[in-house]
Amino acid sequence: MTKEDHKHFKMNGNPEIAVEQTTLTRTTSQHDMKTEFTMVNIASPKEDEPKSPRMSVASSVSQDSSFQLTMDEQSKVEREMSKKEVLDLSPSKTVVIFKWIVTMVFALIGLGCLVGSSLSFIEIAARLPGADNKESCSAFSTILLILFVPNVFNLLRSLWNGLRRHDMPWPNKKSINWIFLTAVLESFGLCVFAFKIFSLHLFGVNGLLLSTSLFFIFPMTYLYKCRNLSDNPRSVKILCFVAIAFLVFGCLLSLIGGYTFMLKNLKDTWLIPTAVACLTLVWSPLVQKRLINLNGSSGKQEEEEPNSPLHDVTDKGDLLVTKRPQACWKSAIFLSACRMPCIVGFSLLLHFVDSDKYKNADAIDSFRASLDWHFEHIEPRMLITNLMCTFGGYFITSIACRITMQRGAFVLPLLFASPIVFSILSVETACKKITSILHPDNLHMCQNEKLMFNIPAIVCVFIALSISLGWIIWTTNTIVLCTEAEIFWLPTFSGILLMEWLLLSRRNRLTEQRETPTCVAKKIKVYICTTMYRETRNEMKQLLKSINRIQKTYSDKYYESHVFFDGGVKDRTPTDFALQLISLLPDTLGCDIKSCNRFMTPYGMKLTWELSTGEPGLHTDLLNSRKMKFAIHLKDNRKVKNKKRWSQIMYMSYVLDYLVKHNNDSSGNNEVDDYNAFILTTDADVDFTPNSVDALLDLMICDNTVGAVCARTHPVGFGPLVWYQKFEYAIGHWFQKAAEHVLGSVLCAPGCFSVYRVRSIRDIVTTYASEVEKAFEFLTKDMGEDRWFCTLLVQSGWRIEYCATAENWTHCPEEFEEFYKQRRRWIASTIANLMLLVQEWKKISMFNYRVSLPFLIYQALLLLSTLISPSVIVLIVSGGLYYAWNLDGMSTIFLQCVLCMGFAILCLYFSNNTQLQIAKLLTFLYACVMMAVAVGTAQQVVKDLENHLHGGKIDASDISADIQISMTSLYLGSLILFFMIAGILHPRDFMCLLHGFWYLMCLPSGYLILNIYSVCNITDRSWGTREEKEPISFSDMQSWYEVFEEKAKKIFFCCKKDESTKTHDQNSTSSTHRHRDTSLSETNDKINSNFKELVIAEAKEEQRSKNTIHPADRETKEQPAHLLPEPIPMTVDQWLDQDFKDEYGPLFKKHGFENTLYISGMNERDLKNIGIRKKAHVTFLLEIIRDLPEFRIEIKVPNNVKDWLHDIGLEQYFDRFENNKIITAKDLEVLKSFSRREIETELKITKAGHIARLLNAIKHLRNPTTEELKRIEVKRALNSIAFFEMSIINPDENAFWATLRETCLQPGSAAFGHTEELMQKLGELRNNFLMTLAVSNMLWLILLATLATKLELKMYGTDPIGLLFLSIFESLFVIQFIGMILHRSITLGHYCARAPYKFGQSYNRLSAWKLRDIKVDLSINDLKTAHKRALSFAKEKNMKIKTMFSSPMNFFKRNGTVKKGEDMMSLLENS
Repeated sequence: MTKEDHKHFKMNGNPEIAVEQTTLTRTTSQHDMKTEFTMVNIASPKEDEPKSPRMSVASSVSQDSSFQLTMDEQSKVEREMSKKEVLDLSPSKTVVIFKWIVTMVFALIGLGCLVGSSLSFIEIAARLPGADNKESCSAFSTILLILFVPNVFNLLRSLWNGLRRHDMPWPNKKSINWIFLTAVLESFGLCVFAFKIFSLHLFGVNGLLLSTSLFFIFPMTYLYKCRNLSDNPRSVKILCFVAIAFLVFGCLLSLIGGYTFMLKNLKDTWLIPTAVACLTLVWSPLVQKRLINLNGSSGKQEEEEPNSPLHDVTDKGDLLVTKRPQACWKSAIFLSACRMPCIVGFSLLLHFVDSDKYKNADAIDSFRASLDWHFEHIEPRMLITNLMCTFGGYFITSIACRITMQRGAFVLPLLFASPIVFSILSVETACKKITSILHPDNLHMCQNEKLMFNIPAIVCVFIALSISLGWIIWTTNTIVLCTEAEIFWLPTFSGILLMEWLLLSRRNRLTEQRETPTCVAKKIKVYICTTMYRETRNEMKQLLKSINRIQKTYSDKYYESHVFFDGGVKDRTPTDFALQLISLLPDTLGCDIKSCNRFMTPYGMKLTWELSTGEPGLHTDLLNSRKMKFAIHLKDNRKVKNKKRWSQIMYMSYVLDYLVKHNNDSSGNNEVDDYNAFILTTDADVDFTPNSVDALLDLMICDNTVGAVCARTHPVGFGPLVWYQKFEYAIGHWFQKAAEHVLGSVLCAPGCFSVYRVRSIRDIVTTYASEVEKAFEFLTKDMGEDRWFCTLLVQSGWRIEYCATAENWTHCPEEFEEFYKQRRRWIASTIANLMLLVQEWKKISMFNYRVSLPFLIYQALLLLSTLISPSVIVLIVSGGLYYAWNLDGMSTIFLQCVLCMGFAILCLYFSNNTQLQIAKLLTFLYACVMMAVAVGTAQQVVKDLENHLHGGKIDASDISADIQISMTSLYLGSLILFFMIAGILHPRDFMCLLHGFWYLMCLPSGYLILNIYSVCNITDRSWGTREEKEPISFSDMQSWYEVFEEKAKKIFFCCKKDESTKTHDQNSTSSTHRHRDTSLSETNDKINSNFKELVIAEAKEEQRSKNTIHPADRETKEQPAHLLPEPIPMTVDQWLDQDFKDEYGPLFKKHGFENTLYISGMNERDLKNIGIRKKAHVTFLLEIIRDLPEFRIEIKVPNNVKDWLHDIGLEQYFDRFENNKIITAKDLEVLKSFSRREIETELKITKAGHIARLLNAIKHLRNPTTEELKRIEVKRALNSIAFFEMSIINPDENAFWATLRETCLQPGSAAFGHTEELMQKLGELRNNFLMTLAVSNMLWLILLATLATKLELKMYGTDPIGLLFLSIFESLFVIQFIGMILHRSITLGHYCARAPYKFGQSYNRLSAWKLRDIKVDLSINDLKTAHKRALSFAKEKNMKIKTMFSSPMNFFKRNGTVKKGEDMMSLLENS
């Protein structure tokens, strides 16, 4: 026997329990058997607590004697595909190389801009003391513009960003006073530098070096003061002292080198310290914090906007991410406005008054002459160079910080800019060679300096900045895509001293109390909520694999997953689709079905699991304290409302009112913040990755005014219809969503894969849960719930963004009928929400500044284009046929109009199935026509190009004699160009352009036929996709002569016989069966009663023994498992009330509905066919039938006929089967070919209920598939799981669900509803919509067709109205194209921000500390030894303990039980 001791600590979700695990391995060579015994010893602080099932002895035995068949292994394709499905968060090497390239490009551009800005300004300033008054005045004008233009730009940008924000506070009076004071001081300091120090005539290059050295002494002292905010104050203290020493030494060297200059201008030496003092004081964080008003705002602002979504004020106003916008942009308005007059005043004072130039008689004339600029002069060149370099340097460096490139593209360029500038200025020959690029001759800034003093001074400044400000900014973390206000204190840069401003104005970890990305990530709570109905197995598997990727991802963020299954349970029996989902859990999520907790809830049933996080092999035993909760909520449609919107309301309210509010720490404080809690909504067939989720959260966290973020959706499937949708989805995301993102706000974040902020949902969930009371509300609320939800978000002031970095894949309709039904809802919802947006624009713009007038005009034009799209299609087809087959345009237009009117009439008066079949036929015919249209249009475009290139005959449709191209050809060419450029900018989606062929062929179907179908079927309230097929009525199984007999009896009622004796005989034939049903029913009632009493008694006893358990942990309480009894049928006499038993009992028995086994599933038509006519009685019976359990027939091939008949409840007919020699399982094969007539004639079974039961059983008479076998196993496994009543185990959650159900989820009665009134109003709304659509398109067709014949009214080859609308459509495309370009640049920055610098690293996230960063390979003795050494060292030095376990302890903290200063070992020892 060999012994291997592997000792680890396993927290098991409880820090008070330490698990010591020892593995003993015994190998016996004789039997080649290996047995592993795992002994688990539990150290619990309370011995009286019951033991957990985890405290057990596990044994695993593996024998090699069993054969391993080859067919049991995976095939090569399956193995390779499974490898690709393994979680891999690391990007490709190309991404890493690309980020390095972008960083180097940004660094070089930034460095060039900083150097160019300094050199160009110095060259202009060096011309100020020239003898020529004109040259001096030209230099003055240029410097004044360099100082003035950036402030004008800052003012305009601040007005744009500040005045639109109603939620941004204005600075108070005290802050305004500070702004005015700082504007005066800053303007004076800048002007002194510009007109005195940079001119080089007073102090030379050594004066610049001296001022630069002095510039950073005060900031170093401020950093020294803030050293306690650092993790290592001692290091900051040392580095600040060393940096100050280097700066002082650099000042001394500069003074020695410029000694001669100082003696000549001794009276002006006060300018250097004065200017430096003004600027360093104004640009210091000490003053900047007062300007942006971080700690308060005016009371007026708070009174005006109490309902603002960002009204909440946090005490920690100086965090990296604040809940409330700071006053930076509105403070910048005052600052920029005050700077401009101060700059003009100080410039005139220092240049004219101080130098006595105003005394010259020709000063004014020289100044006027200096304004006569020409580009060959050096002044305009230097001005343009300086402004381009200044603006470029600022934006390049700020973008570098936003996309997490601040080390390479911000810090390094700033550190190397000054040494390069001073090196160029100090060496005259090098200066002339390099600066000749700016101007070939007459350079004034190149001077011969003493290198022996300048070079050491430059090195001192470089070292000082590198070890102080450079190192601090280098180690400061920023959140991905943070705003300018989070990078700089005030984003109002100056025209000179850009390098100094960037270094001092950059926020860092010492100048403010910042939340690190790790702290931000730990606050994030993500609730994955999915709505599910009748998805296929592969679709469900796709979702579960995505959740599994989240489960296995190492992240500090908290994830929790909930699936809300519509119609997932009836009574206590899960449906087949619910069982299908549960059967996939072991293979996808790796959880055991029997390990779940099952609860009966007010809405149905809840199943919960705890999924272990982490990958195998990375010490998950130690780091497995955080488990991911996974819950399946099975809705019983008899208890709560069905359909997707009500499922969404359930999970929204569940997160908002229960999960968030009940997530408290040990002190009772709420751990979850509405701004840092998010709901990730998914469809049941979506496929996504953790990287996509992180990308969505990036946009959420960097801007708290964002209420939702949607991703790029890729349709999945095969066939021409799927290819059509791939192109449609591509251009929809490329152009429309990107344009909406840039212009204002995206109007629809689809529920298939989007992230919503909990705070934003809380603002609108009340309205979203309202009932449909008007016809127009039906279009918004029930036809497109996602679109209406986003409209409510925009109305409430929230912004919705589109993140192309995040991607998801979802199944799209592959069948024509399903596609048309889906788009029927989408089109009606889109039009209704756009109309709502346009109608309520004034009210929306009051709450949401992003819904501006240009954005409204853009949406109104889109609505107009949607309205007239049918007539546009008619004109396109007509024009194409004219080019292709030379058909008369008016005739083809008239023919298409008649066709559309006929299809509209058909949609109004025929069934939906007929409509879809005709629509399919018209789609095919139009596709054939579009092929000819495409050929004819292409021929015309080629002809136009030939005429334009070779000068052919001028056509009436040509734009002009010089441009012999028609406006149509030009429009089509621009569209093709836009699509090609968009495809190039989306290289991974470029192949979608190939599917544009199918999109073109189906263009009439999508914009003409589908629009008519959608408007005509507004009254259709069905969902359209994944609908349950209507079950076959029992009456449908009656033969024609039975129907004729019943009709005859109704007419000739006098011939009706007395059926009392016949009924008695029929009852006697099944007396044995009824007697069995009665006894079993009584037994069932007793079992249910005893079981409920037992569960209640045991739960109350356990609740009394464990009354100290937290409510959130009540789900985990153990109870003995009880098997739920199978539903047992009751006889019709037991089932019916006493009043109905005598009246309707014989009718049920006559037609074969003797017990609930046959009655379950009957509908209104069945009840009427057996003779029940009274409406009130039919309604009552349908209600109690709906409450009956489903008596399902198991799919199998029985051993013999007798057992099979007993299972289906028809054992009374065994003798008839025996007479027909149907006895064994082999004999049952003949039943597969039996029809109703053969059952009646050969088996002598005539009752409708029995025949229906037998036919249903014959359908299930087959070998079950693998999927069906899994469902059967799952059903058996669920029946063996402990069953709890939530009202006893978790009364708080049960009370929540009961309250929510009573508030808005109670299923309403159709009789007491307003369905008939709503349908009538929907019919009126449909007629209005149809009339509006017909009239507008008809008028548009008549107008364009008439103008086309009037040649004298043509402009640029087309009529004025056509030209106007072509211009409008072209403008829409141009706007969308520009929006796409801008959004692609944002997406590229997001990609670069998330990309790592090292191969093999994962994408950058908010989390800086991940589980995979920790390697634990320590034994118990090693941990104890390390801890004892730490204790002894702390005792000797009289220090507090801060061991290597402080970071892991943050991970093991739970409910605040770990005290400050306590490490992991002490915790384990104490427990």
